[in-house]
Amino acid sequence: MRDMASRSKIPVMTVILLLLFVNFADIRGVSLSRCNRLLNEEDNSTEGVSPFDVNECLDALYGNGTNCTFHCEIPCSFGYEVDSDGCRFQNCSCASNGMFEGDIKFDIQDFPFMSRVYDQPRATDEVAHGVAINRPTWDEDRIHGRVKIGYEVDHRLSQPARSAISEAIDRFSRSTCIDFLPRTNQSNFLVFTKSSGCWSFVGMRGGPQLISIGSGCARTGVVQHELLHALGFWHEQSRPDRDDYVEIVLENVWKDYAHNFRKRVAIDSLGSEYDKNSIMHYSGYAFSSNSLPTILDKATMQPIIAQRDDLTNSDTYQVNKMYGCEEQLAKMSLWAQWQAWSACSESCGVGTRVRVRKCEKKNLPVSASDCHGKNVQVENCTATECRGSWQSWKSWTACSATCGSGYHLRQRICTGGVGCEGKNWEVKFCNTKVCSKAVSFSKVVALPVKCVGGEIALSDLSNDGKDDVICFRENGVIGIYRSTPQFAHKLWEGTIAKCDGQRHVGDFNGDGFEDILCVDKAGRSLHVTGGEGASFAPSPIWSSNMGGFCEDGVIDTGYIDGDKKKDIVCLSEDGSISVLVHSH
Repeated sequence: MRDMASRSKIPVMTVILLLLFVNFADIRGVSLSRCNRLLNEEDNSTEGVSPFDVNECLDALYGNGTNCTFHCEIPCSFGYEVDSDGCRFQNCSCASNGMFEGDIKFDIQDFPFMSRVYDQPRATDEVAHGVAINRPTWDEDRIHGRVKIGYEVDHRLSQPARSAISEAIDRFSRSTCIDFLPRTNQSNFLVFTKSSGCWSFVGMRGGPQLISIGSGCARTGVVQHELLHALGFWHEQSRPDRDDYVEIVLENVWKDYAHNFRKRVAIDSLGSEYDKNSIMHYSGYAFSSNSLPTILDKATMQPIIAQRDDLTNSDTYQVNKMYGCEEQLAKMSLWAQWQAWSACSESCGVGTRVRVRKCEKKNLPVSASDCHGKNVQVENCTATECRGSWQSWKSWTACSATCGSGYHLRQRICTGGVGCEGKNWEVKFCNTKVCSKAVSFSKVVALPVKCVGGEIALSDLSNDGKDDVICFRENGVIGIYRSTPQFAHKLWEGTIAKCDGQRHVGDFNGDGFEDILCVDKAGRSLHVTGGEGASFAPSPIWSSNMGGFCEDGVIDTGYIDGDKKKDIVCLSEDGSISVLVHSH
């Protein structure tokens, strides 16, 4: 945000008249009708008005940066250098003076320590106690345990502004050990002045130190807010732990103002919990570009409602703690140490554990409502990973054998967790009785198929694992019947080459289909009819003269040499055996 001190020349009445003429319109998402009320010095109502609200109204009214077309992509810690219209220079140079987070004034003197607070990690002994690093606090003048801080009031300040200042410093005196007194001879002192808007430096800089109580700032809560900055306190939402409590919605923030939502890299909050009601907290619409919220309460996901009524118990505690106000701390209701965590609610997996603390005043317990924050804390806890549980066993499978020691199985399923103890399969023997070696046939089944005057052969022509019936009729017709329960299904019927001798079925050419070998001793010939699955070709695929092979013997066939092609074997009358090896 631009340094608003450079815009203090326009009278307040001119501001109000301008607001009336624009018919209470909105500029940059800011309600000008509300700005009319905020900038009215006679209106000292609280209504949650923050210094940021006032300064935003002044920005909207003066048109600071509203017509800028150039936006910087290079991040700057504390904003950018701007021209007289409030627009960023195209070289995106970073500001070394101006306004930060809406109402924190800084210049080149403040820049080094602000960089350390927001940019660079520090060792433990460098962590700030709510105040700037290496910048002294205002406790150089302490009398009987009370800190004395001198101040002056600019003669230009209105009576409402003076009343607000008087009430604010009186509240500090009542609740803390800090007394703001009219300056006598102090070399380090505060000067309440009338500049443009509400602002303050952070911590004691040395010498006269300005606090602006400009138009619209004449409110007691606003003055308290700026005095807390001067005492060394930052905005609550810049705490390192803020993301645990609020959500920053950057897509609703003005593009060049996102740096105002940075977190400090480390801070000692003096044992105080994050306080959404702190007088130092931004409102839920701070720097909004579209009238939508920029800070949401994570507990409700609703915009934060800022208050500027008075210091909260947490604000007061931090001031007293930082400035060593022992007497005031003794009178406050404060939390005792957290008790030990309870045991985890679950023996395995994710459970919860609880711890409590007591609110005490002068070491005596009082109502928890007297202390800021909660007296009960609950968090998840993880024990060992849970084992799963077995479902019931399924039924045993059928036994693998009817006798002679078979086996069967059963299974169960593990559900949930990271596995179950034990096995998911069980095996046991069954039907262990010795199998009988006797052979018996139970009954005779008459088939409806007739093979008149012919011969039969058996072979699995349909490739179903069961032999089919081949009928060689005397008229040369062949019928093939599938081995259904009654062999009633005819697969094929046809005529093949005539065979006046012995027939053998087998795969003689190695094509995976059964063929028929005809041995015609009378004609001294051999021929093979090729099979085509469940049918046969009408003509032989091979024929040969027997010559002197097996003239007086018995012929059979078999896979003699292991090439999956049947060979022809002869048993002669003298007992000798010879083989006609396949050479297809």
